[in-house]
Amino acid sequence: KQFQDIMRRYDKMNKYQLSEEGAQKLEQAMRNEGQDRDEVMQRLTAIHQLHLGSRMETVAQAAGVSESTVYRWWEKWHEGGVQALSFRKARQGHSPKAEIIRLTQELSEAQAALDETRQALKAAQDELNRVRKEAREGRGGG
Repeated sequence: KQFQDIMRRYDKMNKYQLSEEGAQKLEQAMRNEGQDRDEVMQRLTAIHQLHLGSRMETVAQAAGVSESTVYRWWEKWHEGGVQALSFRKARQGHSPKAEIIRLTQELSEAQAALDETRQALKAAQDELNRVRKEAREGRGGG
């Protein structure tokens, strides 16, 4: 039984083991990006503690969050590094940054459509003026 407990602990430790390159990226992120925002540093620290072999339960308690939250941080780190950990959804389920990008794109598309409409209107006006001029010249010259 003692051997099984040791093996379970070993499996859990290795489950959250980063590669050498992954560990270097994490440490670099902790030195750089983590200093700017406390929440990012908290997440990076939790991932680092898991990598060092701390139990999920212990890491979650130290961070003041649930184990599932720490697990999500671990998954996000693997999906997108520090940028994925920095992303925070707004209460409506959309990030303000994503909403700004979406609205800016919509505005650009609307502006382009308006420009096209203005150009089409100008071309139609020019054509109408041309036809009117020809009609006047045709009547007056005939």
